[in-house]
Amino acid sequence: MKTFSKDSVAKSLYAILNVAFSVSIMLTILSIPGLFQHPDIFLIRLEELVILCLVVITLWYMRVISNAFKNNMFFEKRIVKSLKHLSLLLIVYVLTDYCFHLLINSGAYISSGNAIADFIVQYFKPINYSMLFLSAISFLLSFVASEGNELKEENNLTI
Repeated sequence: MKTFSKDSVAKSLYAILNVAFSVSIMLTILSIPGLFQHPDIFLIRLEELVILCLVVITLWYMRVISNAFKNNMFFEKRIVKSLKHLSLLLIVYVLTDYCFHLLINSGAYISSGNAIADFIVQYFKPINYSMLFLSAISFLLSFVASEGNELKEENNLTI
């Protein structure tokens, strides 16, 4: 009877990320010609293209991190950098999604009469808080990995 170990989970995650990375690259390439077909929905197409590019880059960093798990090399400087870049990339994703949401839906909002509620609904509700949370988690994991890297280097210097 086979059981899941850390290695099999890491290998499965790496395979899934490879497939997702390949599919997202294909979708990004296929979406470029449709950008200029309908000028009335240019911002929506541009948003799709930018988000797909950010997804491709995010999947690349996730592949690097899962490959480190697969090879038992999590506490390295390149993993710390990848986690920090992933955190920044998720923040960029949230900001671009927010900006495009404000640009596309700027004239489509109907006021309810309550200025505070309108302000909250129009400017705070579109923020993707789950991605912000993932960005914070990724940034905290980069600190954990950097501390692990320092401990590993100290341990290698000890005789």
